[in-house]
Amino acid sequence: MRRGRARWTCSTLSLNQPGSVALDGGRNALFAVQDRIAYKFYEGEDDSVLNQDEMDLYVYQQLRDLVDNGGFHQFFSNSPGSFGSRAKIAISRIRPPELIALYDCVLTAFPDSVPSEDRLERWKQLDAWGDDQYKPFETFDSAFTRSTTNCSRVHRPVSC
Repeated sequence: MRRGRARWTCSTLSLNQPGSVALDGGRNALFAVQDRIAYKFYEGEDDSVLNQDEMDLYVYQQLRDLVDNGGFHQFFSNSPGSFGSRAKIAISRIRPPELIALYDCVLTAFPDSVPSEDRLERWKQLDAWGDDQYKPFETFDSAFTRSTTNCSRVHRPVSC
């Protein structure tokens, strides 16, 4: 089943046609690749349209964008949180080991450190924290943002 129409068009993605990247207007190559992957993902029938490297980049981009915008709580509350367990694989292939340790700590907010792939079930997992459901993530939000924004390692060892 199709996910629905993509929100982007070939012109907004700087694509000559789906699947080919045109780096025009001084556009950063990484963003062009990420846009191409997102376009391919949203136009596909299912997740299998992406190879492992593309899926890693897509999941990591979703994680980074949502955590930068509203923290880990936002990531897990929204539909990309379905990739919560998959994000660990993406991080391990893309970022330094210290970031995996940080993400492992974040996952302890969920039963058995496994966020549900089902959004409604994840909401129940988060609701189990009651009014404190943001607290398990607060410390890690800024550490994650610092490590991804500066393309550097987490500044101090992580302990859960």
